[in-house]
Amino acid sequence: KCPSGSHEAVRCPGGSYQDETGQGDCKTCPEGFFCDSTQAPVVLFNDTICPQGYYCPNGTSYATEFPCPAGTYSNLEGLQAVSECSLCPGGYYCDGQAQTNYSTVCTAGFYCRQGATSGTPNQGEDADECPAGHYCPVQTSEPQKCPLGTFSSAKRLTDIAQCLNCTAGSYCGEMNLTAPSGPCQAGFYCPESSSLPTQVHCPAGHFCNASSSVPTPCPK
Repeated sequence: KCPSGSHEAVRCPGGSYQDETGQGDCKTCPEGFFCDSTQAPVVLFNDTICPQGYYCPNGTSYATEFPCPAGTYSNLEGLQAVSECSLCPGGYYCDGQAQTNYSTVCTAGFYCRQGATSGTPNQGEDADECPAGHYCPVQTSEPQKCPLGTFSSAKRLTDIAQCLNCTAGSYCGEMNLTAPSGPCQAGFYCPESSSLPTQVHCPAGHFCNASSSVPTPCPK
């Protein structure tokens, strides 16, 4: 460019180019490309498309100026905005900038729905520790519910076997419980792992108060 009063031509600064002669100003490098003038004046931008793992808004001055942030990746060229970086998918995490792929799985005891930045994330609903009433094996994208007849008040479970059998005398009538649903109904008894308040009918010659875990024989 040659502004007013120039005694010599001025190289266009990074982030700009000029494809015409006799100009007083430079043109802004368009989004999806970069214009690096450190080695030579930039005449055209067409052969400097934004590389994988990066995005290039208007005026980008070098290829690696804007890396896709942690929790994202990109295996495409020519991205124009950070919103075009893809979120790390379920079951995986992306802990570095400018990743072009993903391969590292979420740690057992945690879940990674999307955009996880760590194998042991603390990112709220998108990625966090396995909540109570659930278990999360390695590479979990969605916490798994403890089944009927079980419960758990602990977090970070890694296996279904860690869900506790429902307490005898109580029942666990829903999945992903953090405590038993309630006591066994009178006239019935509820052994360990019961899922109904009327799990087993009290047999003849016995009586069963509420919260009975076994039938009691009628007295002499």
